[in-house]
Amino acid sequence: MKKITPASVAALLLAFVPWTILLVRTHEWALKSPAAEITIGIYSVEIILAFLYCLILYTKKNHKDAMTSIGLVVNGLYAAGVLGIVGISIPGWLERI
Repeated sequence: MKKITPASVAALLLAFVPWTILLVRTHEWALKSPAAEITIGIYSVEIILAFLYCLILYTKKNHKDAMTSIGLVVNGLYAAGVLGIVGISIPGWLERI
């Protein structure tokens, strides 16, 4: 069994950060505020950075334990979803310009 390091624990914990947006979005001000788009954008960037962190940790640093693997898969799914939503949203953004 591979040794679990603090970096591996961080990789796994980063998989749970995107779920905190559900707590923010339950407040009424978060549903009506123009800052909601900025908040979602920040979460999207965090998801992509968490995936890149896990990918670098897994490939370059050779942390191939279970926690890093789970973090890589979960953050990869999140990143694919974010990129898909951004890809779908681009035509709507271009119409506003």
